[in-house]
Amino acid sequence: MLIGLAMWIDFSYRETALAITNNNNIFELYYIAIAATALRYDRRLTLFAGALAIVSYGALVAYASQIYDSHNIDPRWLARYGVLYPTDLINRFLYLAMVTMLAWALVNRASQLEQEAIRDPLTGLFNRTFLNKHLELSLKRGSRDQQVTSLVMLDLDHFKHINDQYGHPAGDQILQQFSHYLQQMVRQDDVVARYGGEEFCLVFNRTSHYEVNQVLLKLQRHINNQSFAIGHGKHVSISFSGGVASSVDMSAVQLIEEADNALLQAKRQGRQRIILPNQQPLLA
Repeated sequence: MLIGLAMWIDFSYRETALAITNNNNIFELYYIAIAATALRYDRRLTLFAGALAIVSYGALVAYASQIYDSHNIDPRWLARYGVLYPTDLINRFLYLAMVTMLAWALVNRASQLEQEAIRDPLTGLFNRTFLNKHLELSLKRGSRDQQVTSLVMLDLDHFKHINDQYGHPAGDQILQQFSHYLQQMVRQDDVVARYGGEEFCLVFNRTSHYEVNQVLLKLQRHINNQSFAIGHGKHVSISFSGGVASSVDMSAVQLIEEADNALLQAKRQGRQRIILPNQQPLLA
């Protein structure tokens, strides 16, 4: 809009329609504006900027075409801007469209690369890198607002035996299905991440201990009653152990260590259980 205003001011000063249609210097600012918008890495905003540039320039051209008189042009402006050719106008609209699509493609690719950098390729969950950053931000926000952040670490019991008995492709299928169930059990604002191997993490913000416990109980019941397909018509049952840590003022490293210690305690007590921050098992 500001570029269109600049063209209008230039037109008002020079009083020639050519200042609107053939002003290459100002027209190139449209390219810069679209490119600058693309740096926000927002695909919709990039398309909106391109569409706005096309509509803005189109409105100016429509007005200029009504007042353009090829028989009454000041030679100064003709020498400066050149003759108004319809094909040149069409090309400018095509250039704007191409620049918009190119910017959108670059933003789209950048978004894909960003997702690849923070996602686990096997399960599609967030990876450990994203988890650590998200946990730091959540704890800082929680400390400021005095809101509890809870971290749950889960580990599939005896998963190595599954890989040894059925093969790694079967193990991968179980990891994918388990990840799908985890995503179904949590809220949209909660984070599910694959910590590594058969270990997973859940991050709950602004959630009471009771609400976290209810999610874990529901997950336990669901997994205990579920069989996992591993191909060739075979199904297996699995269980998991878990550890929960909650804090308002811990660092991300401390919270992960607390949850990991609780998870180790669950394994030492016989697996297939979840240990809460008070070192007590989660009971139905």
